[in-house]
Amino acid sequence: MRVKEQASELLLPTHPELAPVVAAALRHASTETTQRLLEILRRNGYTDLANAAWKDIFATRAFEQLTRGFMDIDIDVRRTLDTIASLAVPAVLTKNQRRRLNELAAFVEALNLNHGGAWAQRQYAR
Repeated sequence: MRVKEQASELLLPTHPELAPVVAAALRHASTETTQRLLEILRRNGYTDLANAAWKDIFATRAFEQLTRGFMDIDIDVRRTLDTIASLAVPAVLTKNQRRRLNELAAFVEALNLNHGGAWAQRQYAR
């Protein structure tokens, strides 16, 4: 946005109180405008503010990308579990086996085996 860039270019040298405003404007700017505003901040002696704003923006954008990647994970997990379940004929459990399923579930939970990272840790522990 040329307006942000031009306003920052013209006003920042004579109005240092606007530096935080320019840094805040980075959140709502395109990548190209962000780079230009960072350069304007640095050129006017606000390198620390520019670096802090860049770190903040980068962390926020990285988090947004990460969460976007996990938005459909429930659907993917359900689809995978349905595929696994369809691969074999369901077993018929005895009354005793059905009764002990809760015990088995508690055991698996106690060992934290429901967490994927637990399996990798156990492999390296050997």
